[in-house]
Amino acid sequence: MKGTLTYYVCCVPMLPNTFICSQLLESRLIPWLAFYLNVDGFLRWNYTVWPNDPLNKISCHYPVYPAGDTNFVYPGKDGTPLLTLRYKLLQKGIRDYEIFRKYVAKGGHKEQLLEQMKTVFLWESITELHPNRRKTREELFSLRDADYERIVSDLLRRLAENE
Repeated sequence: MKGTLTYYVCCVPMLPNTFICSQLLESRLIPWLAFYLNVDGFLRWNYTVWPNDPLNKISCHYPVYPAGDTNFVYPGKDGTPLLTLRYKLLQKGIRDYEIFRKYVAKGGHKEQLLEQMKTVFLWESITELHPNRRKTREELFSLRDADYERIVSDLLRRLAENE
């Protein structure tokens, strides 16, 4: 029997996460972790759990749910969702994840890609992500968009050369 294995973040861990106080690149990093962990993807536990007045009070049942945990979009005045930067960076990370998968499916070496990812993942062991290790985001992953873009651009170039 084959199933699907995903992971998600909620109130914990504090990082990487998609809280409003989270560094934006954490949203992009989450699908990269899914690839690194060899899981099928990321499950966002919610989309629109809004407080009564989400455009003026962004937390829902604070402090139980930190701002940004309960919703990823906001209700627009005309009923259409207002996308957040966190949502857009998660989309970018999902695009990256699909590029990684395509690269490997077309014969690219996953081990080499994981080695390249060490410019983004700064830990020695994935266990350093555990909250009890008390590592800062700066110690765990790159906060430079250029580090992410360099890897993705390199893979896109390699894919184009092989077509």
